[in-house]
Amino acid sequence: MTKTTPKTSHRRDACAPAAQANVTGPDAAGVDKRSTQVPVPGYVLTVEQQPSLPPPPRDTLAERIRDSYRGLSGWNRPAYWLVKRGLPGALVFAALYVTCGSVLGWTVSYEILVGITSPAAASHRMLAWVLSLVGWLVTPAVVGGVVGYLVNRQVDQRRQESAEQVTRRMLEEASITAPQQTDGDTP
Repeated sequence: MTKTTPKTSHRRDACAPAAQANVTGPDAAGVDKRSTQVPVPGYVLTVEQQPSLPPPPRDTLAERIRDSYRGLSGWNRPAYWLVKRGLPGALVFAALYVTCGSVLGWTVSYEILVGITSPAAASHRMLAWVLSLVGWLVTPAVVGGVVGYLVNRQVDQRRQESAEQVTRRMLEEASITAPQQTDGDTP
């Protein structure tokens, strides 16, 4: 009587065929599983596979805008600032100016913005005072900050010595000893 051995998942087989998929029906849990024989030199492995999952859904428009907005940090500093901080500020300013232009009139709004006409003489004084403050305080501060940063950047690009080297050289020429550098841990 010859003894037959049942096929196991790790049997030695010199002539291992290419990977074959054996489709079986759903198991006791109702999950349709697939088994594949994977050829490994000297062995045949049976691998149970779950059915493939559908691809994830595409990002929504809001998610794509959010991701591109977060990706701006790789830009250089002026471009990053102009898009991330300047653009929302410009949109608020434009909305204020359009509102004032449609309520007060375009000529009056321009004259209040640049300071030709007093906001107290306008028909809607609160709106005119806000436009006047933006025209006299916020706009010059923003423009001055942007121009100051760009000028400073251009000067730094043309400087051949670092600011620390220039300071040390000036102190040496004035016969003043430079303060010792600390490592930051000591007060």
